[in-house]
Amino acid sequence: MKKLLIIFLVVCVYQIYGQNVKVIDDKPVTTLKEGKYFYPIISQDGKLLLMSKENREGLWIKDLSTGRVKNISNGKGAGLEPVFNIEGNEILFREDKIVNGKIFSTLKAYNLKTQKINLKEDNIRDLKFLKNKNNVSQFYLKQNEIQKISSTINFSKTTSEEIAVTIDVDKIVLYQNGVKKYLAPAGEGYYIWPSLSPDKTKLLFTLAGKGTFVSDLNGNILKKIGYANYPTWSPDGNWILFMKDLDDGTVITSSEIYIANINTGKYFNLTENQNEISLYPIWGITNDEIYYNTDSGVIRKIKIQFE
Repeated sequence: MKKLLIIFLVVCVYQIYGQNVKVIDDKPVTTLKEGKYFYPIISQDGKLLLMSKENREGLWIKDLSTGRVKNISNGKGAGLEPVFNIEGNEILFREDKIVNGKIFSTLKAYNLKTQKINLKEDNIRDLKFLKNKNNVSQFYLKQNEIQKISSTINFSKTTSEEIAVTIDVDKIVLYQNGVKKYLAPAGEGYYIWPSLSPDKTKLLFTLAGKGTFVSDLNGNILKKIGYANYPTWSPDGNWILFMKDLDDGTVITSSEIYIANINTGKYFNLTENQNEISLYPIWGITNDEIYYNTDSGVIRKIKIQFE
């Protein structure tokens, strides 16, 4: 009986920690005839693809079931991390303008059912969406004050959903049950790309010049991922997706897509056979699907297999 138990535990440990990864497909989702698109974002149900231009100007939706592409904005900054609301029936995005050297944003919502755009707020300074899951937001910041996106959200002190993370100047800011906490887990510097793990117990972030890390919500470092730009959590929270890009000081000269297992530290290059520069990867709704764009402006989808 003990021997069988030991074998069972070994098999379970191998399944959790011993996985290898194989790319079984890497195909285009958009074509250059449709246009050049960058910064893919997937809806909660995996049916819609959001994308923008290289300078983040404008916002387009592609219906992955019909192949139809629809433009919903030509505004500046509209492609700067648009989000879906938690109900999944609206796309929230910004349009920016510069007045006397300062950026002012208009917050808009595109209703997927009516296909109409509603103006939420105008002339917002320091607009930021607070994502508590990949591509989904319940809150936004307006001049450092937290605001609700949906009227169905309340601010009950016992609501576990009320956790969000962003950057304020040079620190990570964690909003939890109405309390704002400033963190600098890896020391002083410039923090970028913060995100919460799917179970909301860990933070993923990059400190410019020092690499990408995972910490707990008190800022204690749990893992160092290393040189890993544009990092995101896998849907199950066990993997980190990122790009390793190099530049000549002006333009990106090379970039490949990787995933890393945070339990074992094993890395896998997913685009080593891709001839183009691979950028801005995001997970699909499952661990085995990943989207990214090439430097030529084609959105591609990788299908991977865990072995």
